[in-house]
Amino acid sequence: MRLLCLRQRHFRNLRTPEVTPPRGPFALVGGNAQGKTSFLLAVHLVLGGEVRGSLVDQVRFGEKEAWVYAEVETELGTYRLEARIGPEGRNVLLNGDPVPLKEVYTLPGSVLLGPEDQELVYGGKEERRNFLDRLLSRFSERYRVEVFAAFRERGLILVAPDYPPLPGLPPFRLVPTSSTAYLRLSGRNRSAWHEATSAAERYDYRYSPDELKGFVEVLKAHEGVLQEAWVIFNNTSKGHALFNLETFRSLFEAAGLGPGPKA
Repeated sequence: MRLLCLRQRHFRNLRTPEVTPPRGPFALVGGNAQGKTSFLLAVHLVLGGEVRGSLVDQVRFGEKEAWVYAEVETELGTYRLEARIGPEGRNVLLNGDPVPLKEVYTLPGSVLLGPEDQELVYGGKEERRNFLDRLLSRFSERYRVEVFAAFRERGLILVAPDYPPLPGLPPFRLVPTSSTAYLRLSGRNRSAWHEATSAAERYDYRYSPDELKGFVEVLKAHEGVLQEAWVIFNNTSKGHALFNLETFRSLFEAAGLGPGPKA
């Protein structure tokens, strides 16, 4: 993807109404508070990205609304995107037509990493895994298919994680890319997932038998492709994983899939 031009009104501290970047990679150089971060945030938001904090904080002080426009060139074609940001959130236009935000996800997006994201480097692997899961969930089906094909070609296993049904988290989906399936079930503790102060609080969730049956049915649907399945229960708080493992083993055997997994 290549950014052809960016236009803006009242976005943070940006004063230049239009920027036409040069072809190829380029660097933004300037002193503090000169608009480098604001420029990157404008590009990120108009391409459907999310930011920490409130969207209305991106509107210049004293103004009611910010507007960002971008023209981007992709292998799918050239597109015009607009985002109007105000107290009621973000309204998006694609080629002049109002569209839901998820429509923008069919285009190549952007990845924005700032100083506050350094925990992805210095923190635990769970944070990095969650970040990559959220990132991949934004890719269009066209690009996901290419990723799946690359995994199959190399014999790699694509992990199927399960998270709470919250915005920004990918839904559960098993895509066999080898003869082995790997399910990582982290629980669906919606109320504490983002607000939890510890891993024990975040993973304090016990799957119901119906929820576990859904995972078994997914494995059953792919039994012609799979030879084995690794099912990891990450909801280890209060012994939830052990209880769920016993139930899952019974459901697994009842579905005729062979001996259930061992603890």
